[in-house]
Amino acid sequence: MLCTQRTNTDVIAGVGRMIADPQPASYASRVGRPQVFDTDEVIDMAMHLFWEHGYARTTPQMLTDELGIGKGSLYHSFGSKHNLFTLALQRYYDNRVNAITQTLSGKGPVLPRLRKIMIVLTGVGGHRRGCFIVNTVGELANPDERVARAATDLFDMITAEFTSAIERGRGSGEFVGQTDPPKAARELLATMIGISVLAKVDSDHRKLLRAIDEALDALAAPSRTTRAPRKRISSTATMKMRG
Repeated sequence: MLCTQRTNTDVIAGVGRMIADPQPASYASRVGRPQVFDTDEVIDMAMHLFWEHGYARTTPQMLTDELGIGKGSLYHSFGSKHNLFTLALQRYYDNRVNAITQTLSGKGPVLPRLRKIMIVLTGVGGHRRGCFIVNTVGELANPDERVARAATDLFDMITAEFTSAIERGRGSGEFVGQTDPPKAARELLATMIGISVLAKVDSDHRKLLRAIDEALDALAAPSRTTRAPRKRISSTATMKMRG
């Protein structure tokens, strides 16, 4: 299966690197054009290239130029552009799983952790690439099973982690009102997806940051729909009213 969730011990790089999402230097510029290359590093480079330009606009020539390997080596090692693309999605998924798990785990207030990971997932204030998997779903009208599974697995994982975090917040009294954790988690996921799309076209990320804060503030605010419980009327009283 394409997307296999890693444990915390399988972190490829520190969470700081994953949160910052630095654009790596060209593989060729750093090590020339070696006969033997680091497969994991090449996948990492390809991930940033596909993330930046999308699947269709990333040509085999762009890949060979940026990765510093010949077309023969590219196809011999990865089979096809599409196969390399799915490996890049897997790398992105793994990075995001590690970042989400590490950011939301641990003790302390939940709201700042949720805010931090929402910013990481959308890229607000850091870059204008949005979410690689959200971009892919939007670009490919009919994604194959591996690509669709990558998106489904990531969205399901985010929803589960958000739900768990919101439940902890309710348990500690940080979130009040009648917040339903699974429903609130799905709403945060929808907000994350929408903002990650807007982050690619709206240069004013301050508005998007406010939208994140407003979505999270709703968790901590008392529910406006909470009503006092109705008093039950006894059958005797009901008969007197009818009489």
